[in-house]
Amino acid sequence: MLDHAIVGIDHAPTTDRLIAELQDLARLGVTRLTLLTVLGGHYPQAPQERHREHYQRRLEAMAAELSRAEVAVEVRSGDPAAELRETAAESDADLIVVGSHGHTPWRDLFLGSTVLELLRTSAIPVLLLPLHTGATERGGGVLLATDGSDSAVPAEVLAGTLARSLGGVATTVVPSQASGEDVVAAREHLDRALDGALQPRVERGPVPETIGLVAEEQRADLIVTGARGRNPLTGLLLGSTAEHVLRASRRPVLLVPAGR
Repeated sequence: MLDHAIVGIDHAPTTDRLIAELQDLARLGVTRLTLLTVLGGHYPQAPQERHREHYQRRLEAMAAELSRAEVAVEVRSGDPAAELRETAAESDADLIVVGSHGHTPWRDLFLGSTVLELLRTSAIPVLLLPLHTGATERGGGVLLATDGSDSAVPAEVLAGTLARSLGGVATTVVPSQASGEDVVAAREHLDRALDGALQPRVERGPVPETIGLVAEEQRADLIVTGARGRNPLTGLLLGSTAEHVLRASRRPVLLVPAGR
């Protein structure tokens, strides 16, 4: 389901860690990678056109380290988010992968606004790999964070598929003041939607922070959530929730668009 991934490479100091993280994508079903560097564009740290051959060679060296997958490399010019989307569309890719570093996940990756644009507009799932934190203990499988809305269905389906090999937990977070009926409804939705693929949990509290706490408690390998949508219990835009999760998470986060 996630066979081919486009990986944005910005040649930051954390790139070696990104390449190491890519070795684990086989667990998600990824067998093909395209490493993409975008030259020029409007962000200050962009590699320059005159260094095209240099970056081509660097990508080829990185590809040689990734022996577990079929790897292609490409150097393009233009707006980074647009080029990632277009490369994915042209190659019928299933996933876009970007790394995060700095005190916020996208401070130094392209421009903050560029990565936010990618996360908000991509037609396929986007995986954000945290590169700015120390090692975190993993092994807990998938954590699906769902609000039970129609727009969360693609994330629920994909998380259920990944859970067949990784296992894990699904959670819906309701406000602290939510009624007992709301809690029961949330639990019933998880039971129906997941059909036993993930262990259901209903938690009370602030949404992004509680998702992060559950992820740490479960030692989650991956947080899966919808990229857009509205939580019927809180009225909170899921896009906003997803962005807060991304900012705070020390773990990989997979955002699945509603229209997937």
